Amino acid sequence: MKNELTVQDHPDVVADPIEPLFSTSVPVEEQETSGGVLADAVLREAPVAVLVADRNGVVRLATREIERRFGWALGSLEGRSVSALIPERDRPRQRALWPQFFANPRPRTFPASARLAALCRNGEELPIALRLAPLTIDGETFACAVVEDVADRQEEAAVVRRQDRTLLTFLDHSPAVIYLKDTAGHYLMVNRRFLEIFGRSREEIVGRGEEAVHPPEIAEQIRQNDREVLAGGNPVRFDETVEHTDGPRDYISVKFPMRDSSGRIWGLGGISTDVTERNRAVAESVQLGTRLELILNSVGEGVYGLDLDGRITFANRTAATMLGCAVSDLEGRPHGEVVRYTRPDGVGYRPEECPILAVLRDGTPRSEDDALFWRSLGNSFPAAYECAPLRTGGEVVGAVVTFRDQTRERERDRARRELSAARAVQKRLYPARPPRVPGLDVAGAVFPAEEACGDYFDFVTQPDGTLAVAVGDVCGHGLGPALVMVEARAFLRAGLAPGRSPADVLSRMERQISPDLGPLFLTLLLGVLDPRARTFDYAAAGHVAYHLPVGGVPVRLDSTAPIVGLLPEPEIEAGPTIRLSRGDLLLFPTDGLEETMNAEDEQFGPERILQTAEEHRDRSAAEIVARLNEASRRFREPQPQADDVTIVIVKVED
Repeated sequence: MKNELTVQDHPDVVADPIEPLFSTSVPVEEQETSGGVLADAVLREAPVAVLVADRNGVVRLATREIERRFGWALGSLEGRSVSALIPERDRPRQRALWPQFFANPRPRTFPASARLAALCRNGEELPIALRLAPLTIDGETFACAVVEDVADRQEEAAVVRRQDRTLLTFLDHSPAVIYLKDTAGHYLMVNRRFLEIFGRSREEIVGRGEEAVHPPEIAEQIRQNDREVLAGGNPVRFDETVEHTDGPRDYISVKFPMRDSSGRIWGLGGISTDVTERNRAVAESVQLGTRLELILNSVGEGVYGLDLDGRITFANRTAATMLGCAVSDLEGRPHGEVVRYTRPDGVGYRPEECPILAVLRDGTPRSEDDALFWRSLGNSFPAAYECAPLRTGGEVVGAVVTFRDQTRERERDRARRELSAARAVQKRLYPARPPRVPGLDVAGAVFPAEEACGDYFDFVTQPDGTLAVAVGDVCGHGLGPALVMVEARAFLRAGLAPGRSPADVLSRMERQISPDLGPLFLTLLLGVLDPRARTFDYAAAGHVAYHLPVGGVPVRLDSTAPIVGLLPEPEIEAGPTIRLSRGDLLLFPTDGLEETMNAEDEQFGPERILQTAEEHRDRSAAEIVARLNEASRRFREPQPQADDVTIVIVKVED
């Protein structure tokens, strides 16, 4: 072959000033062919896009297919530079790679993922895949390039990707659990329902095995089922139970092998349907008759049914017991013969006046809260009843009557009235208003859990100008603890005297009240404040308080004796004398404040108590008490108050 080829022979080819090799062209008539390969007509007509170029980048042979594919006239590509097929932006890279290929001639492949493009005659670019191979003819090396237009393939890939996304979207909206695994048991794909059920992300699941989802014993059972499917090569249905965040759930899982085009199993697919509710419904339907009978016989209300003729169709044991007969004495009998009920004054109803039988006639529910039901022996009991119609297809076919004995409820009403009276008396025993002591701001309040409570606080101004403060708590709440609190208050007041230490007063009270406590216990703190000396002396039986100095760390005032009533004649010691300064706070809570619980079973605790008091220490003592109670209430809601709460605040002023 000759190398004296110039672009002057083809004036429409523009010379490349950067790399002459890629601009060199020769007229077709001057080309030499070796071994007859380049002139082979069969090769030229092959339906494959192939071109052969020399080391100077000149096209020596181009099949009709490559010329057709890229818009060149028949025979017009041969003799041109390969740069004619390369987009301008890619030419520097191609110029660098061309000499490297001839320096080390070996087959090379550039797949579609290499993102190569070829330039058409009209300037359009087409994505291509390229395979280069060295071709030696008469000792000269050529580059043989097989060019594949991958535009259709990329479009097909895009379609596949869109289909994959559509399929995944479809799977993500399925209520079933759907997944793919490889043969090693690693998840390749899971749908959204899978992730929702197990509370995981795709990143936490894909690529991992069953141990990322299930406890070991369940994971092993699932792996065993998977191995059975892969070994048998056929779909298999399994009943599987797996743990969810809300407990175990039952599934019917259909698992099937995934095969490639050659039939080789490459993985496993599965569709698992939650049948927990269905299984429960089946089990419940089997047991329904027995359960209904058990329910009817276990409720505390009498229940019986009536047909349209006013005959009793069923009755529970409670109804029979309250009426003083057996169930068999009621069923099948006319209502008026076996169930006698009257107005509160004992006057009965004629059949046409009976409110219960009227429900069968007009289908309107009826109820009474103050009826009298009569037992077979002739004695009566106060009762409340409700009668509701039974309907089928909108037609009344019978009625159900429920009634309950009001005797205990009325006794409870009487007890509540007594508790209210006790509460009224108890409130009169609490300080009507805080004492006015120069240099002190004092406040206290009780927030009871029930009408009457076992918490106690008291202020007593003594003749020597000192202030006695008492805070106590009887275990439990209700009338019994309230009465103990009243007694403790009386003994404490009787024992107080100027110069008498709190420990001495508590010892006297303990000896007097212990015989009356029975199973109850009492915690109590008694302290004496000297506003002139700014000191506080105290003794405490199972009770604590807090000293919050200005600018200092809160100090817990610990108990100095056992709980009252726990030990016979316990030794009650005096606590250390507390020195007070302007702005200091003394906080006396009962344990109901500290042990206030929220819905997460967390206690309000001393840290929150002290933090709240510290946040509001610039307010008045009464406001601090209110803020502490409000903070504990917000903390526990919507939980009900479980224990009585008492808060006393003493603030040292000028």
